[in-house]
Amino acid sequence: MENQGFVTIGRITGKHGVRGAVKLFPLTDFPERFLEMKELRLYDSKGRPVIVLNISRIRFLPDKRYYLVETNEIKNPEEADSVKGLMVKIPLEERVELKDGEFWIDDIVGLNVVMADTNEKFGVIEDVITNGDSDLYIVRDLDDQIHYIPAVREFVKKIDIPSGCIEVDLIEGQ
Repeated sequence: MENQGFVTIGRITGKHGVRGAVKLFPLTDFPERFLEMKELRLYDSKGRPVIVLNISRIRFLPDKRYYLVETNEIKNPEEADSVKGLMVKIPLEERVELKDGEFWIDDIVGLNVVMADTNEKFGVIEDVITNGDSDLYIVRDLDDQIHYIPAVREFVKKIDIPSGCIEVDLIEGQ
């Protein structure tokens, strides 16, 4: 369960070495942010805060796609193993500022989907699948059917976060 006001940006996946370093797998589109961070706020799977770790050293291993993090609080492999599986979270206000026309997934989920030509409600966005070239919006329509709408200009005509809706133009059979 995601804490209100916080977003997950990473997960501790294990220990490394004899000095208590931990492996940090980034769950963010902006993993370079970890190089600037002074601390890691760790939470359990239910979103409860567990510990704050002060970073003493961090380095990225590109071939492994994770960071090795040494902290002031963890001094041995046993202590490092005790934080395995914990999530790194930050307050929403610490998220990277996006460019115009870019949105966070949690800003999109729950928006009403309306037809661009008629403004008739089609459904609600339930989730977003990120898959490389373009995202895919999972939309539940008014008949409780699931539709997958590519997040490209051909189909998504307008995203209006303040009004809570997305205008789409669908092809027949979608």
